[in-house]
Amino acid sequence: MSNDVVCFMVRLSIKPEHADAVARGIAGAVDPTRREPGNIVFEAARSAVDPNVIVLYEVWASNEDYQRHNERPEMKQQMAMYGAVLAGPPELTPLARM
Repeated sequence: MSNDVVCFMVRLSIKPEHADAVARGIAGAVDPTRREPGNIVFEAARSAVDPNVIVLYEVWASNEDYQRHNERPEMKQQMAMYGAVLAGPPELTPLARM
């Protein structure tokens, strides 16, 4: 992987009444996201301890690829709904390769 690689983890805390629907929506986005140009890794997991928490792990070949992903209409729609269904803001942790 080059130094341009964008790698991060996102923790989503979801309001309990929306957790199942959000989990289904994210699960449905996994394969299409993996097929996007520049995507190296896209993993989504639901916490085994707290079912209202979903963690995403993403690796993109470049910031441009990641930004292109975020510009997709589906992503804009998903991000717009986060305000109503999340218990707090997404927690994004940038990661550096070792």
